[in-house]
Amino acid sequence: EVIAALGANNVFEREAYATQYANRTPLAMRVGYQEFSNAMIAEFNQFKVSDSISQLQITRTQFEFLLWGRHSFNSENVFQYYVQFAPGLQLAHIQTDFMTSTQEDTSRTYLALAGATGVALQYEGFRFEVEFRALTSQIAAPNPTYSVGFYGGYLF
Repeated sequence: EVIAALGANNVFEREAYATQYANRTPLAMRVGYQEFSNAMIAEFNQFKVSDSISQLQITRTQFEFLLWGRHSFNSENVFQYYVQFAPGLQLAHIQTDFMTSTQEDTSRTYLALAGATGVALQYEGFRFEVEFRALTSQIAAPNPTYSVGFYGGYLF
């Protein structure tokens, strides 16, 4: 069965130049194929955040692509539990503004690894998921970065 889903994550990452954490909410699109209790799912998500101190502003647009391998337990039931792991890529576009000068850096691509566990409700082709994930990469702060994801989709 083909899976298509949209969702959002609540990513908890450290603020630039601070020790407190901020909640980022990237939107995610998923497409994959599920057969019995196993699935391969491609996920793309992105978010944009700006942090500023005095006359310095840093804007980061982050893109993420993950290829999940998933195993669902009790896959024939309406409620399912699953674990999944993914290699992936993160791309960061960083724009720095200081007073009247602007500098852009678009050449940052990093390898990422993620693991997640979640629960799903699947009924009449509709699927709703809540998952907890950890992702590690060179730009993750803290490393790993934790998030909670919510997804809704349909199985064709």
